[in-house]
Amino acid sequence: MGRGPGACVGGGCTCVNPRVRRGKGETGRATACYNSGMSTVSLQDLERNPAALLDRVEAGESLVVVRDGRPVAELRPVVAAPVAPRPFGLCAGEFTVPDDFDAPLPNDILREFEGR
Repeated sequence: MGRGPGACVGGGCTCVNPRVRRGKGETGRATACYNSGMSTVSLQDLERNPAALLDRVEAGESLVVVRDGRPVAELRPVVAAPVAPRPFGLCAGEFTVPDDFDAPLPNDILREFEGR
C-alpha cells in the first residue's frame, strides 16, 4: 500500500510502472499517472481487509485500487446529501386525487393482479 513509485512533473500525480509486452516477447515498462491526492492499494490489500480500507475512505481518504500495477478503480467518500425536510405543499395544485382513490378495485383488475 502507499504512494506509487516515481515522480511526475511538479509532483502533481502518482506514477506506477506496470510491466507491458512490446512485440516479439520483449518486456518493457509503461508509466501510468493519476492524482496524487489518492493513495494506492493493491487488489490483494482490498481482498485481505476491505473493512479497514472502507474505514479509511469513510474518514475522508481517496484510494486507487491497482491490479498488476494498473489503476482499475477509485474508492472515495460519498458526499452525503443534506437532510432537510421537504417543503410543505411542494406539488400543490399539480394533481388532484380522485374521490374513489381508495375504493376497492373491480374484480377483473384484481384477477389480473393475482394472475388468475
